[in-house]
Amino acid sequence: MPEPNELSCPGSQCAWSGMPSVQRVGPHLGAYCRQCGRFITWLPQSRLWLDVYEGQQSRSGVGTLPRLISECWQIAEDHGFHEVTIDGITRRRSTLERTMLCVTELSELAEAVRKGEADNPSDHITNFTYREEEWADLVIRAFSHAVEDGVAVERLAEAVIAKMAFNHSRPRKHGKVL
Repeated sequence: MPEPNELSCPGSQCAWSGMPSVQRVGPHLGAYCRQCGRFITWLPQSRLWLDVYEGQQSRSGVGTLPRLISECWQIAEDHGFHEVTIDGITRRRSTLERTMLCVTELSELAEAVRKGEADNPSDHITNFTYREEEWADLVIRAFSHAVEDGVAVERLAEAVIAKMAFNHSRPRKHGKVL
């Protein structure tokens, strides 16, 4: 695939036509095709494009970001994590409750670090450390709860890419000392 300075859309409708159909979202990070509506992002370390909507898979096989976000939401929904029952009354969790559940994942990571266990094998996914598992838990919760909070899957995927592009353009430490 072409490098980021040779932008044209990888979509089947556009077929790398060489036409200037792609508008950069940020330096070497993302692009939006005005012809077919695809949103793509450049992964510089792996030197490949990720088509955020159409499923060009990364080397890890994870697939597209919207599909990953949707699956995080669906698994949480299927296992009852979007609702709470108090005094026999079941209701959906509030934004504050969902936010605090994300904080609990960070607390679990902090506790593992404090105990010196962060790099030990996880009890649940033994090929990974507690550190890796808790970061994964945070991402899973954040994706699931953002959708539950009313953020559309596609908009969340676009926001992640757009925010990465914006952060890439900011000064070191965003112009602050710490």
